[in-house]
Amino acid sequence: MLQDHEVWLAGKLSAPPFRTIEDVATLYTKVLEDLNERELQGEGMRKVTYNGMGWMCPNEAWELTIGKVERRSVPEEVLQLCFAKRRELTVRNGEVQVTFADRPYHYRLLGNRTALLGFNDRKVEIAYDPLDLGRVAIYFDNRFLGLADCVALRRMGEDAFVQDERDRRTARREVKRFINAVHQAVPVPDAETYLARRRAVAPERPEVARVEIPMQLPAPIAEAHAAVVADAQFSFDAVTAELPVIETGERSDADTEFNFFSDQGD
Repeated sequence: MLQDHEVWLAGKLSAPPFRTIEDVATLYTKVLEDLNERELQGEGMRKVTYNGMGWMCPNEAWELTIGKVERRSVPEEVLQLCFAKRRELTVRNGEVQVTFADRPYHYRLLGNRTALLGFNDRKVEIAYDPLDLGRVAIYFDNRFLGLADCVALRRMGEDAFVQDERDRRTARREVKRFINAVHQAVPVPDAETYLARRRAVAPERPEVARVEIPMQLPAPIAEAHAAVVADAQFSFDAVTAELPVIETGERSDADTEFNFFSDQGD
């Protein structure tokens, strides 16, 4: 499949050999739906059937109990900051340095990149998204300080990167050999066939109505969201500047004409 992938990158194949992210997401959803339809033996999962006692599946337990649970909600753009990962760091030289995947990242506050000098040698927290390390939110004593951008000051060593790539390729080859050996020894239906059989006998589940209550998030989270919105909406076109008007006195006729070759004047 790796060889076919390289051929596809070269434009010699019409379709890639690997599954797309949409295919993986669809398959993952089908797996979760299948798991929620299986009987689960646990506390509170017993039920009475026509031939005796049995076990409920998670979907049955959900339908019986979720109607009594209040649903709390917040805007999605604000909720994203709640799930940001946190890391405590020490401010050095007016910036925050952190290492991700053996690569250093340097962060300075937006607008005033030297504002963190007042927090040198003090502990702060950064809230970051592992999929987008270009911008983080900085907190001090649970107080929002501001958004910070990454400044590319260093590069990861080439030798370390090459060795990591070699190790990843070796691991992929070993996993591929193991999977091929298993499939040759034991015939196993693919995931689509197995899930299709399960879904064919699965009952339809109606959507349960729930009570929705908006949540009030902590002030630092709301301030971080407001800073993100203000930074995204800023435009130089909306900024207007008024030029000062300089009043001048009356001029004589001699001041309005100039002759370079004239002998008069200083």
